[in-house]
Amino acid sequence: MTAEGADIAAVPAGALWSGRPTARPVREDALAGLVAFAVTGVVLGGGLALADGIAPAQAARLGLGYAALVAVTTTLGRVAGAGMSVTLLAAFFAPVALAAAVTGRHGLAFLCPASCAGALFVLLALRLRQRRATRYWVAADHAGLGEAGRYVITFRLAGPPAVRPDRFGAGLGDIDFGPVQARLTTSRGKSFVLPSRACRFQRVQAPEQVLAALAGAARST
Repeated sequence: MTAEGADIAAVPAGALWSGRPTARPVREDALAGLVAFAVTGVVLGGGLALADGIAPAQAARLGLGYAALVAVTTTLGRVAGAGMSVTLLAAFFAPVALAAAVTGRHGLAFLCPASCAGALFVLLALRLRQRRATRYWVAADHAGLGEAGRYVITFRLAGPPAVRPDRFGAGLGDIDFGPVQARLTTSRGKSFVLPSRACRFQRVQAPEQVLAALAGAARST
């Protein structure tokens, strides 16, 4: 029985590798934000100038201002691991709420986008907090992840995991273990067998080091 409040997510003795998801902006996040900035600025600025007949200088200012907010939101969404849907919604509602505030709109024209943007950014903050508390570890024949003082998920390795590099750079990536049958244990000592599902360690720096550790252990046995 696990003692209540114990750090059951602590890395066990004999682990070949341990780490945490990267919960801060890195080069790959900056590149993703830059791409979002460039695409949004060109599309929106060009659309305002060509379709709406706005003067090119004003269209560029509006497009680049909106693009800057989209770039910041994209970067935050990646760091927090909030998923594509939440990130895109936040990137949409944040500039709309700011535009409504700047233009002095009142009532639903301001409250709707502002409340949506606020709720989404609260979700981003909660996801970031969860990510910072998460720990990963890999042993020779099993692996685990969990949040300090809350829970741990453990599963046996069916074979070598695969590295899924981030689309914006190979220095960051996911470790894909494929479908696994895992067990969740809470800090109160309760244990549950989870349905088989795909498992990944997300946003691991230099993910190839996990494969190297497993390969080294296999050679020594």
